[in-house]
Amino acid sequence: MSTTKPEEQHCLVPGRVTDEQFELLLGGTSISGIGVIKALHDHLVNGLAPTAAWEKHAVNKSQFSLRLKKIHILSTRVNKLSKFYPREFKQRILAAFDKAVAELEQAPKSLYEQKQGVALGLLAALRECDFIDMTEYHELALKAHYVP
Repeated sequence: MSTTKPEEQHCLVPGRVTDEQFELLLGGTSISGIGVIKALHDHLVNGLAPTAAWEKHAVNKSQFSLRLKKIHILSTRVNKLSKFYPREFKQRILAAFDKAVAELEQAPKSLYEQKQGVALGLLAALRECDFIDMTEYHELALKAHYVP
C-alpha cells in the first residue's frame, strides 16, 4: 500500500515538462511572482534541482515549495479529469500521428529517422493509455514503417 497522499500523486518529472505544459499549468494557478515562476520553470522544464532553482532566482524556499505543490496538485487534478476525455484525446493523437506519417513520407533521408521516431512515439502513447488495442497498434505501426 502506497503512503503517498492523493494530492502528491502527480506525473510531473523535472526536466520533462514542456514549456507549453508549464504555461498551461501556471495559467490554472494564481502564481504571479516573477522570481518564483522562473524558479519553477527552471526546475520543472529545465530540470534544475529545487535548491539550485530557488537560490538562482533568490526565492524563499517555503514559497517555492508551496507554489510547486500547487502545480503538482493541479497536474494531478488535470490527470484525473483526462479520463473523461479519452475519445477527444485519442482523436487528437491519431490526427497528429497521421500528420507525422504524412511528413514521414515526404521527409528527406536525413530527417527520416527523426520523423519516424515522432510517429512511433505518438503510437506508443496511444497504446500506453489503452486507447488502442494491439491489433490496431500493429496496423498503425505498419504505416509508420514506410521506407523511402
